Amino acid sequence: MNREWLLPVVVSLHNLEEAIWLPGFWLGRGWHLLSPIEFRVLATAVAGLAWLITSLSLRSQNRGLRGRFFFGFCWLMWVNACWHIAASLYLRAYTPGVATAVFLVLPATSYILWGRRLRLP
Repeated sequence: MNREWLLPVVVSLHNLEEAIWLPGFWLGRGWHLLSPIEFRVLATAVAGLAWLITSLSLRSQNRGLRGRFFFGFCWLMWVNACWHIAASLYLRAYTPGVATAVFLVLPATSYILWGRRLRLP
């Protein structure tokens, strides 16, 4: 199995955790960024995008624009995981998504990016 397939798997699991608990977390704090349905549709779309980008990137052997989109998506998810950690520290509370961010997204994206030598294809 190519290490790249870790990305859509961990993005799907991360977004599942967020889809289950994040809308209630927002509403419990009086934040109304998106409705629960809107957020869940968006989280599903992002997970689907991860599968699509990974598939297209591997078909092009991680070269060209497709490889760059994959590489950028990895970095985006790495930064998103760091944001979850920062949000938990700032709020001094568990924020939905931080468990999968710490235990899945950060290790997987770091492994993928390290395997690509942290540079553009």
